Amino acid sequence: MSNQVERRVRSPQAASGMSKSRKLLTVELPRFFLLIVLLIAIAGFGINNSTFLTPTNLFNTFRTASIWGMMALGSMMTLSVGELNFCASAMASLSGTVLGLTAGVVMPYWLAVLFSLLCSVLVGMLCGVLSFKVGLPSFVTTLGVSKVIEGTICLLVNNVTLVNSDWPSVFSWVSKVTIGVVPVVCILFVAMAALIWFMFAKTKVGRYISATGANPVCCAQVGINPLKIKILAFCLSGALSGLAGVLNCSNLASVPLLPGGTIMLTAIPAAMLGATFAGVR
Repeated sequence: MSNQVERRVRSPQAASGMSKSRKLLTVELPRFFLLIVLLIAIAGFGINNSTFLTPTNLFNTFRTASIWGMMALGSMMTLSVGELNFCASAMASLSGTVLGLTAGVVMPYWLAVLFSLLCSVLVGMLCGVLSFKVGLPSFVTTLGVSKVIEGTICLLVNNVTLVNSDWPSVFSWVSKVTIGVVPVVCILFVAMAALIWFMFAKTKVGRYISATGANPVCCAQVGINPLKIKILAFCLSGALSGLAGVLNCSNLASVPLLPGGTIMLTAIPAAMLGATFAGVR
C-alpha cells in the first residue's frame, strides 16, 4: 500500500521531468540546431585543414562575415515590418560605386562615405514611397528599382571594376585596421547589432517597427502610422545596406561591378535563419 502511495507521489515529478526533457528535444534543440551544425562544420574544416583554425584565417573569415552581417541587419529591418527588400543589393552596389567615383577625386574620403550612404538611404525612401504611398507592391517596386540602379551603375563604370590610384590609402582601411588582433569591422558590426537591439528593445521607434510587422491594422487603430513606419524601415535598410557596400569595397580595395549582388545572396538567408535561431516569429 505504501509503495502505491509513493508511486503516486512521485508520478507528478516524473511527469514533470519528462515534460522538461520533451521540451528540450522539441523546442530548445531545434532552436540551437543551426549553432550545433555550425560548430560541427567548423570542427570538420579544422580537422581537414590545419590552417583553418589559425587566428589569421579565423579573423579573415570574421571580417567577411561582419560585412555580410551588416547587410543582413539591413534586410532584417524590412522583414521586421513584414516586407522584403530586393533592392538591398542595388543599394550596396550604389554606395560602393558612388564611393569609388568620388573618394579622393571629387571629395575627401569620409565625406564621400557619407554621400554614398545618403544615396542608398534615398533609394530606400524611394522604394518606400512607391510601395506605401503610391500603392505598388513592395516586391515589384524593390525588384524594379534594383534593376534600374544596376543598369545605371553598369553605364557609369562602363562594365569594369573600378581601381583608382587617386584613392587615399584610407580607402582600404577595412582590410588593414585592427584593434589588437581583432579587425575593427568586426567590432563595428557587433556595435551596430547591439545598437539595433537597443532600438528594438528599449525605444519607441523599435517597438513601433515590431508592432507594424505584427499587426499594421491594430497599429493604425491606436494612432501609429504603419505607412510611415514602413518607409522608415526601408530608409534604415538603405543605410545599413549602403554601409555594407562601403565596407565590402574597402575590404577588396576596389569596386567590383555590382558588388552588392554577392552579399545579398547571403544576407537574406542570414536574416531569416537568425530570426529562427532567436525564436522570432
